Amino acid sequence: MQDDIHTGVDALIEALKRKKVVELPILAGECGMGFKEAEKWARALEGMNLAEIQYKLTKTYIIWKGKEVSEKGKVQEGKEELEREEEMGAKQEVSAVPIRKEEETPARVISVAQGDSWETAAELLSREKKKKITAILPTSAKKLHKKIEEIEREQKKIAQLKGEKEKLLAEVYLPLEAEVGAQVRTISERLIEIEKNMLELQEKALSLAPTVEGMEGYYLKLSETNDETRKIFGEVQEKVGDSLSELRRLQEDAQGRFDNAEKNLIELNAKSAEINRGVERIQKIEAELHIQIEGAKERIRNQMEKLEAVEEALFEMEKLKEGLIFESGEISTAASGQKENLKAIALQIEKLPQMEGRILSQLGEYSQKVEELEKFNTESQKEFDKLREAVETNFAKMYLEKLKEAGEENRFEAEGAKRQEENIDMKIAQARKRIEELFSEGEEVADSVSESLPEVEGEVSVRAEEARGKGRRMLQKVIQLERA
Repeated sequence: MQDDIHTGVDALIEALKRKKVVELPILAGECGMGFKEAEKWARALEGMNLAEIQYKLTKTYIIWKGKEVSEKGKVQEGKEELEREEEMGAKQEVSAVPIRKEEETPARVISVAQGDSWETAAELLSREKKKKITAILPTSAKKLHKKIEEIEREQKKIAQLKGEKEKLLAEVYLPLEAEVGAQVRTISERLIEIEKNMLELQEKALSLAPTVEGMEGYYLKLSETNDETRKIFGEVQEKVGDSLSELRRLQEDAQGRFDNAEKNLIELNAKSAEINRGVERIQKIEAELHIQIEGAKERIRNQMEKLEAVEEALFEMEKLKEGLIFESGEISTAASGQKENLKAIALQIEKLPQMEGRILSQLGEYSQKVEELEKFNTESQKEFDKLREAVETNFAKMYLEKLKEAGEENRFEAEGAKRQEENIDMKIAQARKRIEELFSEGEEVADSVSESLPEVEGEVSVRAEEARGKGRRMLQKVIQLERA
């Protein structure tokens, strides 16, 4: 029948083998588990070096690292080995009871059948059986007391961890949320300021265009004036040459016209001086125009460089704006992820008081049953000395070995928790798991006591069975609360 059992852990391992890499919430949904339970088993697989947990921003990924060999066979083999050990322990416990005592019981039964009343037979049977029952019950009661005390310590530890989680919420997550909000507001204000500066730069760039066009027109006008001046100067030079030739011919032709020619020459010299001065002025104007043109060209080049710098600045600002928008989106996503995590933590914290109240009420009932078992200890002190050696050599020794194994497992779990930087959620999960183990161990103690004793139909058997049944129901309720 064990081959047909398919647990949530088997489904989780199969899903990991199939997908290799999967998000934790998706894996929990496919396996029908809660988020915390799936995370707990994922950490257990990581401790066995079969899986790896990776955290990226607000997402958690589980990566399968084990070989392609079915782990279900290994788990099933471990379960079967544990069952075989328990069966061997139960047989040893039963065989520990002396055979001489079992042979006395049929004689008592025969005497009852020969005529005693039912009440007298029950008393005889009860006295005979109580000696055997109370030989084992005191040790079991003490062990159950220890389990209950350990459960109470684990509950106090859960309450303390809950306080630490609330302190973490108040001191870390809420200030972090406020800081993220302030950063988002600062980035928004910075973006508005950058957009304003970009608009101003665009307006300045548009205002530079008419100035450049005006400088180009002025330069063209200066070029036209220079061409006209050069043309006039050429014409004047031609006229001066013609006049000089004419004066030479007039001087050769007639001396009488010398005065007039001299006068004309003086006039021409005066005109020539004026022309020279005009030429000098033109050259000076040309030089000034050249300087102005060079200055205009330099200013135009500077303006072009400024325009290029402005374009580069605009491009850089656009890139900065896109980067800031992307970063603000990531920050918003991270903040929303933190809020969701805080909501999940708050829901888990709300569930803890209900579960603790139910556990406390069940523990009260369980304590009453343990007190009833302790009463039998006072009535069977003599028989206890006789049976103690047989019980300790078998049942107690095997139980101590199991406790040592459990201690090694707890030590391994403690080391794993220390390697994971003492995560608060893991501590709470370990505490709850420890409560389940304590209930399970208490039930094992009751089962072991029941299996090691002869069958009894009296009040003692009924009470022991009721205590065991209540222990099972308490364990089932705790498991249901944990899964809820």
